[in-house]
Amino acid sequence: MKFSLRPIKLDLKVNWKISRNESLSKQNFVVALEDGPLKGMGEVAPNIRYGESPKAVQAQFDKIPDFASAENALEFAHEEDLFHSLKCGLVCAAVELLSKKKNISIEKQLNVAPVETLATSMSVPIMEENLLKDYMSSIARFPYVKVKVNQDNAASFTQAVARYSDNPIRVDANEAFESSKSFMDFLLAVKDLNIQFIEQPFKASDAALYREIKGKSPFEIMADESIEDAADFDSLAAQFDSVNIKLMKTGGYLKALELIQKAREKKLKVMLGCMIESSLGIACAMRLGSLADYFDLDGSLLIKNDPFQNIIENNGRLSLN
Repeated sequence: MKFSLRPIKLDLKVNWKISRNESLSKQNFVVALEDGPLKGMGEVAPNIRYGESPKAVQAQFDKIPDFASAENALEFAHEEDLFHSLKCGLVCAAVELLSKKKNISIEKQLNVAPVETLATSMSVPIMEENLLKDYMSSIARFPYVKVKVNQDNAASFTQAVARYSDNPIRVDANEAFESSKSFMDFLLAVKDLNIQFIEQPFKASDAALYREIKGKSPFEIMADESIEDAADFDSLAAQFDSVNIKLMKTGGYLKALELIQKAREKKLKVMLGCMIESSLGIACAMRLGSLADYFDLDGSLLIKNDPFQNIIENNGRLSLN
């Protein structure tokens, strides 16, 4: 069986600026497992927040032995300490190959119900406010707006976005707030806006701050960086109302399914999210669409040169191609 890793450079339509970094392009990889004429593929989207880089991913891949079968690849991914994103690519490729060998859908292989379409939010990266009107006009068809903020601009930028859209706003701070006071001041400034939830205001390590604000926010508080491939769900339930599950940080389908089940047991809502990915990776996340409450799967819509055409977007709704 052949096993390969191929780099792909994704050029962004807009400067991708969040609270901790910014970029105009992203280097991802495509993992392929080939067994005769059948091929399974998965995407690897390294994220520096989790200690990943393209160079480090390539170095780790180069040490992986050959696999005798897709089942062997899944077993290896389960047992080995791989980067989240590399494990994701390997697992997704193996699951697709297994489904093709059985001549069944990926959803049936995973024992989940398929979805025809789902409504995604579209991201607004941090930008100069004089650029906002044109950008908001270009994404007006999306039913939800996801606003990237930092501590200093959070209130003014969220208010500016709200001036150009009546749609529900999802605020994503990417761990930018440093104190409960700064966050509560922000909440006071935006309390009358149509905000659906606020994602990861404090660092993942600031559990005490999350417990301090629990129940004091008029808006739902969602965990993102606080949940990776494992989590203490008793602790998460004491801090958050919902969790953002991304295949790239859980390590692919199987761990994501496990975490979604645990979240449900604690009455936490679930969002399926993504990194900057091509439609190969986004399509994988969509396979779990029947299990989530919210969707933030705009990664491939933010790039200019998607090498795949695995999804179709129509008025902010996504379907598999």
